[in-house]
Amino acid sequence: MDDLGDVRYPPFPRSEEFVYDDHVYMANLPPGLLLPEIIGQPLLYVQVTRFTCGGFIVGTRTCHCLTDGSGVAQFLKSVGELARGADSPSVPPVWSRDIFNAREPPCPFFPHPEFQEPAGGHDRLMSTPPHELARVEFSFGPEAIAALHSRAALGKKVSRFDLVAACLWRSRTAALGYAPGDEVR
Repeated sequence: MDDLGDVRYPPFPRSEEFVYDDHVYMANLPPGLLLPEIIGQPLLYVQVTRFTCGGFIVGTRTCHCLTDGSGVAQFLKSVGELARGADSPSVPPVWSRDIFNAREPPCPFFPHPEFQEPAGGHDRLMSTPPHELARVEFSFGPEAIAALHSRAALGKKVSRFDLVAACLWRSRTAALGYAPGDEVR
């Protein structure tokens, strides 16, 4: 760690030596052009970095067209199970690719309100000019997590991830100035 310095917050020193990212070479493309950002990228990139202290860290990068966060978590859990000597993952992979085929004609089984405009019009985040948004880095230490746990619903088991996500969502909502009855997505 002494070689790298403070790696708790971006920009990370010497990160270009550790993480594959060729977006740097595509910097002159028009903004919003997503196709070149997908084509030519690995579907899955895994890197294991060993530290001189004996520890290691596993970094991954996946194409979001391939999987979502839950899928990556399930995949990494399976890799860990196999690395620990399991004969097969606890959740077997499903190869039924035909379930993703679109029906002809489309026939949704239930309404999808998540794709409708919020009742009050456009989402404030989408209509807020980028120069009015701030990027802030922070850490949630054990004391902050304990404080959030004390404010969670009594008797309900809540993960640290859910605590931090709820705190960030509430902070985002307050910062954007939503009224108490506004629909927020």
